[in-house]
Amino acid sequence: MSLRGSSPTSSADEALKDELPRAVEREIQENARAISCPQPSWPGCCTSSPSSLVRGVTRRVFGVSTSSSTRSSLTRRSPPRSPRREQASSDITGKSGSAPRVPARTGSEQEARPEKDQATLTRPNREILGGQKMLPDALMHVVKMDERLGSSASCFAKVASVVAILSEFDGFRKSILDIGGMEMLRNLLKMEDPVVRKEAITAIHGLCRDQEGKKNAESYNVPDALLECLMKNAIRYAINGGKDNKNFEDPTSQEKLLGQFEIEEDSSTPRP
Repeated sequence: MSLRGSSPTSSADEALKDELPRAVEREIQENARAISCPQPSWPGCCTSSPSSLVRGVTRRVFGVSTSSSTRSSLTRRSPPRSPRREQASSDITGKSGSAPRVPARTGSEQEARPEKDQATLTRPNREILGGQKMLPDALMHVVKMDERLGSSASCFAKVASVVAILSEFDGFRKSILDIGGMEMLRNLLKMEDPVVRKEAITAIHGLCRDQEGKKNAESYNVPDALLECLMKNAIRYAINGGKDNKNFEDPTSQEKLLGQFEIEEDSSTPRP
């Protein structure tokens, strides 16, 4: 019977077996005391988990800490960023790494914009009509269409009224004369409707504010048509005995218009 001496390996194993239960017991006691006496937790800290207990026992027994590779394997890996996202983020931030600056509006620009919007909203209708350069041509087209279709006299009265409004603008007055608007008004004077003739006389009066308009009216024989119209009016006035004056033009406006062409004032009065 031979006796074998104890090897250093067996003694180290026995010491490890004795130390491991004691380390586990101490770790459990410390965690139990920490749970029974809670301390204020800092943001970002979490309570002890079984994995943290194992790491604590390992540090106490073996005197080593878990490696960085082991710790990184336990944590979830973040997905790699795609090159498109990186390129988009670099385009947004710019070359210098900062976001591109947006130029701020000055006080004068902010004040000028509301004034411009307000001017567009509160602009009168006549000024809006004055801005339409193609309107005289459109009026001539409407008159020709109404004559071809045999429209009612009210359509022609509206056209003459619009021409009277447009004659207040210098640019429109010239464009109406250029397209033959005076000839159109002369033809309206020949219509057997007092409302159409009244609106046509108002439009002619507006177009004849300057010498150019008067010369244009004389070239289209507007004074003769106006005199003929007034003579018919005078004859009707004499036939009715002056009782019904609704179907006749205002003699005051007629006298003013005829005075521009140096026509005698008594030509508008009925002759016996």
